[in-house]
Amino acid sequence: MNAQEFKSKYWKFHPKLYHIAYAITHNKEDSEDIVQAVYHKVWTKRVELENIKNPESYCVTLTKNKALDYLRMRKDESQIDHELPTLMNSKLCMDSEIQMDQKELLNQVLHTIKSLPKKQQEILKLSAIDGISHQEIESITGESSANIRSLLSRARASIKRQFKQQKSIV
Repeated sequence: MNAQEFKSKYWKFHPKLYHIAYAITHNKEDSEDIVQAVYHKVWTKRVELENIKNPESYCVTLTKNKALDYLRMRKDESQIDHELPTLMNSKLCMDSEIQMDQKELLNQVLHTIKSLPKKQQEILKLSAIDGISHQEIESITGESSANIRSLLSRARASIKRQFKQQKSIV
């Protein structure tokens, strides 16, 4: 299937897919990102999907799943933000000066992660925080194993670079 055939077969679903994503996320930009991710996945699997009897139904299901995955990711992020004060107030160390350093470091790490592109944040969270395997991340996000490794590598490199810059300033 070439690009023109793909557009004629799948583009007509765009308004419906967008409305489904928006109904779940209540956010225009996120809904567009979700629909874009759906089209990317369908495009990459277009040869396998030629025998699907109802492509609209397939795209609707894919959109719902991607939007729900996105909400789960956002919930986990807000849970981290909510748990941060508890983590910061825990008795990790009795020395208040060291405790302040730990709080500052934790804030820097979270700020740095939040400055990453959304896809890198998602993959980093699934891998490093949730401890999910690359294979499971593939099935959750629809990204290839190579792309997951690349996103993780770029996220880690960006975090290291930002911390090195902060150190050189101080």
